[in-house]
Amino acid sequence: MKSILICYLVLAVATASGCSQQSTDASHSSVMQHITLRDDRVGANAADGHTAWIAADGTLEIDGAQVRLEAGQEALAKQYYAQAIALRDQGIAAGKGGARVAGKAIGSVLDGLGRGNPDEIGSKVEAEASALEAEVLRLCNHIGDLQTTQDALAVAVPAFRPYATIDDATAAECRSR
Repeated sequence: MKSILICYLVLAVATASGCSQQSTDASHSSVMQHITLRDDRVGANAADGHTAWIAADGTLEIDGAQVRLEAGQEALAKQYYAQAIALRDQGIAAGKGGARVAGKAIGSVLDGLGRGNPDEIGSKVEAEASALEAEVLRLCNHIGDLQTTQDALAVAVPAFRPYATIDDATAAECRSR
């Protein structure tokens, strides 16, 4: 329980610090190391440090050049973009939820100790934490959805394959935290 609260608090602080930047760069989080969100584009990060950029309209740019896409490929690129944005939004929601849980946990500890009822603390915090766990699970599901789209895009556009770095371990890592 204690480790869960610490993880949520760290997630909340990391999310809050990322929200204060003009450009959202989510590439420094372990789960988000595979994508970069900057301005109005989503970047898919290759292992070699290069980034393929996808815009909301499905435009794909690799090595500074726009890749010509057919309609089905463009639809996958648009879906990738939308899912990456949904992942970011869910991460922000989970971070805010983590901050709320941490705040309520601190309040419950102070209240329970102040009243001389330390036995109440655990049940109050557990109830809040279980609601937050559902938010985090949704975040992990978004990672799985993004991986599925990424894999389909890599098959449809072979030039995108080096940028398809989200694997099964990424979503599993999220669920194990």
